[in-house]
Amino acid sequence: MATPPDDSLFEEAVTHAVRLQANPDSPAALQALAAWRARSPAHDSAWSEIAEIHGMTGALLAPVPPDRGTSRRKVLGVGAGLGVLGLGLAGGAGLLAPGMVLTARADHVTATAELRDIALPDGSRISLGPDSAIALDFAAQRRGVTLLSGMIWCRIAPGAGDFRLSCGDMRIDSHAAELALSREGGVISVALDRGAATIGGHAGQEVTLTAGDWLELDRGGRIIRRVGLTPADASAWREGIVTVDAEPLSMVVARIARWMPGRVVIADPGLGDRLVSGVFDMARPDDALLAAVSPHGAKLRRVSNWVTVVTAL
Repeated sequence: MATPPDDSLFEEAVTHAVRLQANPDSPAALQALAAWRARSPAHDSAWSEIAEIHGMTGALLAPVPPDRGTSRRKVLGVGAGLGVLGLGLAGGAGLLAPGMVLTARADHVTATAELRDIALPDGSRISLGPDSAIALDFAAQRRGVTLLSGMIWCRIAPGAGDFRLSCGDMRIDSHAAELALSREGGVISVALDRGAATIGGHAGQEVTLTAGDWLELDRGGRIIRRVGLTPADASAWREGIVTVDAEPLSMVVARIARWMPGRVVIADPGLGDRLVSGVFDMARPDDALLAAVSPHGAKLRRVSNWVTVVTAL
């Protein structure tokens, strides 16, 4: 009998791992695995690869709980392990919980690869990126938007009072401006194309932005670094282009994953910390993801429609 392709073997090995995760003491599951491994050296090698990933993450880990305010499409690091793979192969039901939380809080939510233009009550306009969510606040004299997940571009219309953009514990106040705002994990990116704005947060630090500034900040509003690209690069996702400058691979993968179904798992420790620069076309997100990870000695495995795994070569 012909040996199935490597990717098929990898998926079959994950299926055995999921069965063992659900019932580690099952004699039937253990016997089925032993028989499957004995079918060929390629079968045994596929299991060894899964076992190596399993060994990196620890045994029988539970699914990662939702991180309040972060993306519905998590890029999972080594701590996610086979628990996440199991959820993916089981049909993805467990992947929906963070999305449900965001949907309950949000006024606008986009799906995978979806871009949406939104007219706000005061005449301002927003472009909402893929797999993103915002909540609106236009009570009384207030004008504001909270970015719950993902990325937005905003053209703030002149009007009475400040317009406030919030993200985590950070706030951006401006009367009239054009800017891009994104959030990946604990990093918030703000790029001002026109006008002026003030950034504040619980860290007590206030930062004045002028046209041309692109900053990365933590959730409290502290500056992490100044990005050496233009604000137009920051909002290029509106045209299906992701541009990055010396960003951790985990953040780049998270951004590209917004154009891909399911979850992306970074299975090898330290891989997500590698720095990436480049321009990636979201017309073919799988190719963009491969282009981002391959210079760092990594490869992709499509485990199912729900899970893509990034592993070292």
